[in-house]
Amino acid sequence: MKNILLTIVYPFWFLLGKTWLGNVIILFGSIGLTPVLLLMLFPDIINTVDENIDSLGLAIGVMGLLSAPFIITLFLMIIRKLEICYKKMNYKTTTTLLTLVAFFAIANTTAQSFTLTPEGFTNAEHNYIVVETPGTQAELYKKTMIYLTGLYKNADKALSTVENEIITINGYAPNSIHRNSMHVFNMDYTLVLKFKDGKIKIEAPNILLTTYTTQKQTLHISWLKTSLTGVNLGIFGKKGKLKSKKAKADLENYFNSIVTDFKAHLNEDKTDW
Repeated sequence: MKNILLTIVYPFWFLLGKTWLGNVIILFGSIGLTPVLLLMLFPDIINTVDENIDSLGLAIGVMGLLSAPFIITLFLMIIRKLEICYKKMNYKTTTTLLTLVAFFAIANTTAQSFTLTPEGFTNAEHNYIVVETPGTQAELYKKTMIYLTGLYKNADKALSTVENEIITINGYAPNSIHRNSMHVFNMDYTLVLKFKDGKIKIEAPNILLTTYTTQKQTLHISWLKTSLTGVNLGIFGKKGKLKSKKAKADLENYFNSIVTDFKAHLNEDKTDW
């Protein structure tokens, strides 16, 4: 039965269903074929309906058979169109959802990380990161002090504080920042944390990058002048041009790792040790 239907319907579908004009022909053919053919075959049917009930029934049956390919083709065409529309809608919906997920993932990552620019470290439109976490100002200060005291060997020298309000980290990271694969700099840095109820503000770090070869060299975030002796170098040059991708990546990774590890510590539950 299926093969018979396909044999009857396919020529109509192939010849007409491939174009919009063909679809229109199928539509109007399906709707209008029966009454048109009925009137063509039985021109006096309107005036003799009561007298030719049997003939009318026969005519309707014949017209139904003649219009069947058009009607079946229309039905299959509608199903196919709906299927295509559903797939497109589903694809677009999936693509949109993936795009939104990616966007918010990127936005969230950006919102909680520092990016090095010619003007210094920035976070979106600000020069700080705000970490929101449960706790009072005093509780967050104390929890942070415990974490940092265990993190730095000489905590007394590395940390300066205003109790319950500010912690300033004075850190040193030897051979940590690469200008290139052969040119490595030591880093002195300052990182300030400020506290409020439920919030910790991490301000953009201040850095000093130095090394010694035959002379002392300083790697600045931006250096616009020409240094003939190589004493002063820049990660960024004139017009904000990036001159050392490696140094930029090292600095961002270093401080964003500090932020990530600190946030992980705040989320830990160490009530039982």
